[in-house]
Amino acid sequence: MIQDFIKTNSLDARVISFDSDTSFQTAVKGAHVSDFAAVKAVPFMDNKVNIYVLISPVGEEVTPLDAMDVFDDVTLEEIMEDDVLKLTGFNKKHFPPIGVFGVKVGFHLALVKQKVFIFCLNPREYLVISRDSINKAIELNEPLI
Repeated sequence: MIQDFIKTNSLDARVISFDSDTSFQTAVKGAHVSDFAAVKAVPFMDNKVNIYVLISPVGEEVTPLDAMDVFDDVTLEEIMEDDVLKLTGFNKKHFPPIGVFGVKVGFHLALVKQKVFIFCLNPREYLVISRDSINKAIELNEPLI
């Protein structure tokens, strides 16, 4: 599904697949990129059941307050694994940063200057994507008025 979204929207991104479960460190070596950030997409929810995703460094604990620093004028709360799956069809631990319609996406303040990111989509697939492509995908998610 992510591969189709990348191809259809001509994004500067690629999915690296492995035959077995692979660590982030091994995936990074297989990605052949430099100056990247290993990141995760952390979903949160507002009181109207809108999903907000904060792209954050791997290994950093992220709270709703961190997300509210990025998304102005909204109160966010943690979202349960079952709710993420029910609302989006994706696993909370391996939430994709692109391709989920209606989700609002923002970058953690620690990633302001970063231009290339690697996400774990599942233990066998990793996404390498540029900031520009994430921003393009965010624009594609904007509702038409």
